[in-house]
Amino acid sequence: MMARSSPLGSSPQTAPVALSHTLRQVHYLLVKRRLCIIRLEVL
Repeated sequence: MMARSSPLGSSPQTAPVALSHTLRQVHYLLVKRRLCIIRLEVL
């Protein structure tokens, strides 16, 4: 009953946007780490 009156129902777009933003940050960090590893292997 409380879940239906929660603010999540009024603004359903905020959650997916935040999730995609965090996923983008994680992907960027993984790519950064991969580039560092490749540089170390080349050296």
